[in-house]
Amino acid sequence: MKTLEETIRIKSEIEPTVLHMPGVTGMDVSSRKRADGTGEEFIIRIFVQDENVTRDRLHLQSEYKEVPIEVIKRTYRPQ
Repeated sequence: MKTLEETIRIKSEIEPTVLHMPGVTGMDVSSRKRADGTGEEFIIRIFVQDENVTRDRLHLQSEYKEVPIEVIKRTYRPQ
Protein backbone atom coordinates (compact mmCIF):
# COMPACT_ATOMS: atom_id res chain seq x y z
CA MET A 1 0.00 0.00 0.00
CA LYS A 2 1.28 3.44 -0.94
CA THR A 3 1.46 6.39 1.44
CA LEU A 4 -0.56 9.54 0.88
CA GLU A 5 2.54 11.35 -0.38
CA GLU A 6 3.36 8.55 -2.85
CA THR A 7 -0.24 8.49 -4.09
CA ILE A 8 -0.24 12.26 -4.65
CA ARG A 9 3.05 11.99 -6.59
CA ILE A 10 1.66 9.18 -8.77
CA LYS A 11 -1.53 11.17 -9.42
CA SER A 12 0.63 14.13 -10.48
CA GLU A 13 2.42 11.89 -13.02
CA ILE A 14 -0.77 10.95 -14.86
CA GLU A 15 -2.81 14.11 -14.26
CA PRO A 16 -1.77 16.05 -17.41
CA THR A 17 -2.72 13.12 -19.64
CA VAL A 18 -5.93 12.13 -17.85
CA LEU A 19 -7.33 15.67 -17.56
CA HIS A 20 -7.12 16.02 -21.35
CA MET A 21 -9.17 12.88 -21.98
CA PRO A 22 -12.67 13.49 -23.37
CA GLY A 23 -15.33 13.44 -20.67
CA VAL A 24 -12.96 13.81 -17.69
CA THR A 25 -13.99 16.63 -15.35
CA GLY A 26 -11.41 16.28 -12.55
CA MET A 27 -9.20 14.12 -10.34
CA ASP A 28 -8.30 13.76 -6.70
CA VAL A 29 -6.79 11.45 -4.11
CA SER A 30 -9.04 9.83 -1.52
CA SER A 31 -9.10 6.83 0.77
CA ARG A 32 -11.40 3.82 0.97
CA LYS A 33 -11.71 0.62 2.97
CA ARG A 34 -9.55 -2.16 1.60
CA ALA A 35 -11.46 -5.02 -0.04
CA ASP A 36 -9.90 -7.53 2.38
CA GLY A 37 -11.07 -5.50 5.39
CA THR A 38 -7.56 -4.83 6.71
CA GLY A 39 -7.84 -1.05 6.91
CA GLU A 40 -7.83 1.76 4.40
CA GLU A 41 -5.90 2.48 1.21
CA PHE A 42 -5.30 5.61 -0.82
CA ILE A 43 -6.81 5.74 -4.30
CA ILE A 44 -6.89 8.04 -7.32
CA ARG A 45 -10.42 9.11 -8.25
CA ILE A 46 -11.15 10.28 -11.79
CA PHE A 47 -14.38 12.22 -12.26
CA VAL A 48 -16.25 11.95 -15.55
CA GLN A 49 -19.23 13.81 -17.03
CA ASP A 50 -21.46 10.77 -17.59
CA GLU A 51 -21.68 7.02 -17.10
CA ASN A 52 -20.68 6.40 -20.74
CA VAL A 53 -17.14 7.55 -19.91
CA THR A 54 -15.79 4.36 -18.35
CA ARG A 55 -12.32 3.18 -17.39
CA ASP A 56 -12.35 0.97 -20.51
CA ARG A 57 -13.24 3.88 -22.80
CA LEU A 58 -10.45 5.93 -21.21
CA HIS A 59 -8.07 2.98 -21.65
CA LEU A 60 -7.19 3.00 -17.94
CA GLN A 61 -6.23 0.00 -15.84
CA SER A 62 -7.84 -0.63 -12.45
CA GLU A 63 -4.59 0.54 -10.87
CA TYR A 64 -1.45 2.44 -11.76
CA LYS A 65 1.84 1.79 -9.96
CA GLU A 66 -0.08 -0.22 -7.37
CA VAL A 67 -2.55 2.62 -6.66
CA PRO A 68 -6.20 1.76 -7.34
CA ILE A 69 -8.05 3.99 -9.83
CA GLU A 70 -11.76 4.62 -9.43
CA VAL A 71 -13.91 6.35 -12.08
CA ILE A 72 -16.87 8.33 -10.71
CA LYS A 73 -19.64 10.19 -12.55
CA ARG A 74 -19.54 13.78 -11.31
CA THR A 75 -19.79 17.14 -12.99
CA TYR A 76 -19.16 20.58 -11.57
CA ARG A 77 -21.13 23.75 -12.17
CA PRO A 78 -20.37 27.29 -11.03
CA GLN A 79 -22.75 28.62 -8.40
